[in-house]
Amino acid sequence: MAYSKGTKLEDEISEEIIAVATQIAYTDGVGHISVKRILSELGVTNRVFYNRFRNLDDVLVVVYDRIMNQMRECISQGYDESKDYFEYLIDLAVTVLRKTYEDKLHFSHYMFEYDSYKDSNRNWWIDHMIPIFDYGIEKGLLRKMDTRLLGYSIWCFLRGFNADAVGGGLTFEEALDSFKLGINCFLEGMKKR
Repeated sequence: MAYSKGTKLEDEISEEIIAVATQIAYTDGVGHISVKRILSELGVTNRVFYNRFRNLDDVLVVVYDRIMNQMRECISQGYDESKDYFEYLIDLAVTVLRKTYEDKLHFSHYMFEYDSYKDSNRNWWIDHMIPIFDYGIEKGLLRKMDTRLLGYSIWCFLRGFNADAVGGGLTFEEALDSFKLGINCFLEGMKKR
């Protein structure tokens, strides 16, 4: 995070800087965040900012990581065997879309670039999905396939769909209707025949 003479400062002001950056992103978009604007809104000096962060990207990385952690938390619960497996997969995918749609609407360019060179989110997704797919194969619900490759394929579908829907200016409801159709087609191809 931030540094003052080589020492990281993490305090209430660091959190306030992050909160202001997050608020600007949600109200005006990530392109409107600047160190100058953050300083103005907080009424602090350059020194206060740079004692905590090297640059604006340091702040955006923290904001992005927090958003991704919130998304991960909402899908980390395991499969409840009392529910239909395919409904669970659709609900899981819709939860991801719902959680990330608003965030990507405001952070789309930054998040897309950051995700492109940071493997942790993709790897987390794949590692989280493999046991879910293995369960479906074990129970005879899914045909046998490479679950790592399947996890990556669905990651690409979700990421690409979300980026295109946001970039195309679809409302969340429009995106959700199209997304459900697409994910249902995807799941049909996975079912054991």
